[in-house]
Amino acid sequence: WVWGFVLGLSGNIPFLEMTVLLKRWLDPVFACLLALRIVKQEDRRFVLACVLLGYVLIGVQGLRHGLDYGDKVRIGGLLDQPNDLGAFLAMYAPLALMSALFLTEGRIRYALLGGVVVGSWALLFTQSRAALIGLPVGILTLLFRSGRGGLGVLGLVLAGTIWLFPEVLPEQATARFATTYVEKSLPGVA
Repeated sequence: WVWGFVLGLSGNIPFLEMTVLLKRWLDPVFACLLALRIVKQEDRRFVLACVLLGYVLIGVQGLRHGLDYGDKVRIGGLLDQPNDLGAFLAMYAPLALMSALFLTEGRIRYALLGGVVVGSWALLFTQSRAALIGLPVGILTLLFRSGRGGLGVLGLVLAGTIWLFPEVLPEQATARFATTYVEKSLPGVA
Protein backbone atom coordinates (compact mmCIF):
# COMPACT_ATOMS: atom_id res chain seq x y z
CA TRP A 1 0.00 0.00 0.00
CA VAL A 2 2.75 2.39 0.93
CA TRP A 3 4.71 1.50 -2.20
CA GLY A 4 1.60 2.19 -4.32
CA PHE A 5 1.25 5.52 -2.55
CA VAL A 6 4.87 6.41 -3.32
CA LEU A 7 4.44 5.35 -6.96
CA GLY A 8 1.30 7.45 -7.16
CA LEU A 9 3.25 10.50 -6.09
CA SER A 10 5.30 10.27 -9.27
CA GLY A 11 2.18 10.32 -11.48
CA ASN A 12 -0.39 12.94 -12.18
CA ILE A 13 -2.71 12.15 -9.25
CA PRO A 14 -2.98 15.11 -6.85
CA PHE A 15 -1.30 14.61 -3.48
CA LEU A 16 -4.49 15.12 -1.43
CA GLU A 17 -6.42 12.62 -3.52
CA MET A 18 -3.59 10.10 -3.18
CA THR A 19 -3.59 10.60 0.59
CA VAL A 20 -7.32 9.90 0.73
CA LEU A 21 -6.85 6.76 -1.37
CA LEU A 22 -4.08 5.56 0.95
CA LYS A 23 -6.31 6.19 3.95
CA ARG A 24 -9.10 4.15 2.35
CA TRP A 25 -6.68 1.26 1.88
CA LEU A 26 -5.35 1.46 5.41
CA ASP A 27 -8.70 1.81 7.21
CA PRO A 28 -9.64 -1.88 6.91
CA VAL A 29 -6.17 -2.92 8.04
CA PHE A 30 -6.39 -0.78 11.16
CA ALA A 31 -9.97 -1.95 11.81
CA CYS A 32 -8.86 -5.60 11.60
CA LEU A 33 -5.89 -5.01 13.89
CA LEU A 34 -8.19 -3.29 16.37
CA ALA A 35 -10.73 -6.11 16.16
CA LEU A 36 -8.04 -8.69 16.94
CA ARG A 37 -7.29 -6.87 20.19
CA ILE A 38 -10.91 -6.91 21.38
CA VAL A 39 -11.05 -9.98 23.58
CA LYS A 40 -13.36 -9.00 26.43
CA GLN A 41 -17.06 -9.69 25.97
CA GLU A 42 -18.08 -6.23 27.19
CA ASP A 43 -15.71 -4.63 24.66
CA ARG A 44 -17.26 -6.68 21.87
CA ARG A 45 -20.73 -5.58 22.94
CA PHE A 46 -19.58 -1.96 23.01
CA VAL A 47 -18.18 -2.18 19.47
CA LEU A 48 -21.38 -3.83 18.26
CA ALA A 49 -23.44 -1.11 19.94
CA CYS A 50 -21.33 1.59 18.26
CA VAL A 51 -21.73 -0.04 14.83
CA LEU A 52 -25.48 -0.36 15.31
CA LEU A 53 -25.78 3.23 16.52
CA GLY A 54 -23.88 4.36 13.42
CA TYR A 55 -26.22 2.31 11.22
CA VAL A 56 -29.32 3.83 12.80
CA LEU A 57 -27.96 7.38 12.59
CA ILE A 58 -26.96 7.00 8.92
CA GLY A 59 -30.37 5.45 8.22
CA VAL A 60 -32.19 8.35 9.89
CA GLN A 61 -30.05 10.87 8.01
CA GLY A 62 -30.67 9.04 4.72
CA LEU A 63 -34.40 8.86 5.35
CA ARG A 64 -34.50 12.58 6.17
CA HIS A 65 -32.76 13.38 2.90
CA GLY A 66 -35.00 10.98 1.04
CA LEU A 67 -38.18 12.49 2.40
CA ASP A 68 -36.89 16.00 1.70
CA TYR A 69 -35.77 15.56 -1.90
CA GLY A 70 -35.62 11.85 -2.68
CA ASP A 71 -38.34 12.16 -5.30
CA LYS A 72 -36.11 14.53 -7.30
CA VAL A 73 -32.65 12.92 -7.05
CA ARG A 74 -30.97 9.78 -5.77
CA ILE A 75 -29.83 10.51 -2.23
CA GLY A 76 -26.13 10.09 -1.55
CA GLY A 77 -25.72 10.32 2.20
CA LEU A 78 -22.62 11.72 3.85
CA LEU A 79 -20.34 10.94 0.91
CA ASP A 80 -22.85 12.03 -1.74
CA GLN A 81 -22.55 8.58 -3.33
CA PRO A 82 -25.91 6.77 -3.67
CA ASN A 83 -24.35 3.34 -4.29
CA ASP A 84 -22.03 3.65 -1.28
CA LEU A 85 -24.89 4.66 0.98
CA GLY A 86 -27.04 1.85 -0.40
CA ALA A 87 -24.26 -0.68 0.14
CA PHE A 88 -23.74 0.49 3.72
CA LEU A 89 -27.44 0.30 4.53
CA ALA A 90 -27.84 -3.10 2.85
CA MET A 91 -24.76 -4.63 4.51
CA TYR A 92 -25.53 -3.55 8.05
CA ALA A 93 -29.30 -4.18 8.02
CA PRO A 94 -28.86 -7.96 8.58
CA LEU A 95 -26.48 -7.23 11.48
CA ALA A 96 -29.03 -4.89 13.07
CA LEU A 97 -31.82 -7.38 12.45
CA MET A 98 -29.78 -10.22 13.95
CA SER A 99 -29.02 -8.11 17.00
CA ALA A 100 -32.68 -7.18 17.39
CA LEU A 101 -34.01 -10.70 17.01
CA PHE A 102 -31.43 -12.71 18.91
CA LEU A 103 -29.23 -10.53 21.13
CA THR A 104 -31.50 -7.92 22.69
CA GLU A 105 -34.86 -7.64 24.33
CA GLY A 106 -37.28 -4.98 25.45
CA ARG A 107 -37.02 -1.42 24.20
CA ILE A 108 -33.62 -1.96 22.60
CA ARG A 109 -35.09 -4.71 20.42
CA TYR A 110 -37.88 -2.44 19.19
CA ALA A 111 -35.45 0.43 18.62
CA LEU A 112 -33.24 -1.81 16.46
CA LEU A 113 -36.20 -3.16 14.52
CA GLY A 114 -37.27 0.44 13.93
CA GLY A 115 -33.71 1.20 12.82
CA VAL A 116 -33.86 -1.63 10.28
CA VAL A 117 -37.16 -0.27 8.94
CA VAL A 118 -35.74 3.27 8.73
CA GLY A 119 -32.52 2.06 7.08
CA SER A 120 -34.44 -0.06 4.57
CA TRP A 121 -36.75 2.84 3.79
CA ALA A 122 -33.75 5.13 3.26
CA LEU A 123 -32.25 2.46 1.00
CA LEU A 124 -35.17 2.88 -1.39
CA PHE A 125 -34.25 6.54 -1.91
CA THR A 126 -30.69 5.63 -2.96
CA GLN A 127 -32.14 3.66 -5.89
CA SER A 128 -29.05 1.46 -5.79
CA ARG A 129 -29.96 -1.68 -7.72
CA ALA A 130 -27.22 -3.79 -6.13
CA ALA A 131 -28.29 -2.75 -2.64
CA LEU A 132 -31.95 -3.37 -3.44
CA ILE A 133 -30.99 -6.92 -4.42
CA GLY A 134 -28.45 -7.40 -1.63
CA LEU A 135 -30.72 -6.42 1.25
CA PRO A 136 -33.30 -9.20 0.78
CA VAL A 137 -30.56 -11.74 0.05
CA GLY A 138 -28.76 -10.78 3.27
CA ILE A 139 -31.94 -10.90 5.31
CA LEU A 140 -32.98 -14.27 3.82
CA THR A 141 -29.53 -15.66 4.54
CA LEU A 142 -29.75 -14.43 8.13
CA LEU A 143 -33.19 -15.93 8.63
CA PHE A 144 -32.18 -19.32 7.21
CA ARG A 145 -28.87 -19.48 9.08
CA SER A 146 -30.52 -18.52 12.38
CA GLY A 147 -31.38 -22.14 13.12
CA ARG A 148 -35.03 -21.24 13.54
CA GLY A 149 -36.88 -22.86 10.65
CA GLY A 150 -39.97 -20.72 11.04
CA LEU A 151 -38.04 -17.52 10.33
CA GLY A 152 -36.60 -18.93 7.12
CA VAL A 153 -40.05 -19.97 5.91
CA LEU A 154 -41.41 -16.52 6.82
CA GLY A 155 -38.60 -14.92 4.82
CA LEU A 156 -39.38 -17.10 1.81
CA VAL A 157 -43.08 -16.25 2.01
CA LEU A 158 -42.25 -12.53 2.05
CA ALA A 159 -39.78 -12.89 -0.83
CA GLY A 160 -42.32 -14.94 -2.82
CA THR A 161 -44.99 -12.33 -2.23
CA ILE A 162 -42.72 -9.59 -3.56
CA TRP A 163 -41.72 -11.77 -6.52
CA LEU A 164 -45.34 -12.54 -7.43
CA PHE A 165 -46.73 -9.08 -6.65
CA PRO A 166 -44.02 -6.50 -7.41
CA GLU A 167 -46.63 -3.76 -7.18
CA VAL A 168 -46.27 -3.91 -3.37
CA LEU A 169 -42.83 -2.32 -3.82
CA PRO A 170 -42.51 1.45 -4.07
CA GLU A 171 -42.55 2.90 -7.58
CA GLN A 172 -38.97 4.17 -7.20
CA ALA A 173 -37.57 0.66 -6.76
CA THR A 174 -39.46 -0.95 -9.62
CA ALA A 175 -38.83 1.99 -11.97
CA ARG A 176 -35.08 1.78 -11.36
CA PHE A 177 -35.00 -1.87 -12.41
CA ALA A 178 -37.26 -1.13 -15.39
CA THR A 179 -34.78 1.47 -16.70
CA THR A 180 -32.04 -1.14 -16.56
CA TYR A 181 -34.10 -3.53 -18.60
CA VAL A 182 -34.97 -0.90 -21.21
CA GLU A 183 -31.41 0.45 -21.44
CA LYS A 184 -29.91 -3.01 -21.96
CA SER A 185 -32.52 -4.30 -24.43
CA LEU A 186 -31.82 -4.84 -28.09
CA PRO A 187 -32.05 -1.87 -30.45
CA GLY A 188 -35.57 -1.38 -31.72
CA VAL A 189 -37.05 -3.55 -28.95
CA ALA A 190 -38.89 -1.65 -26.25
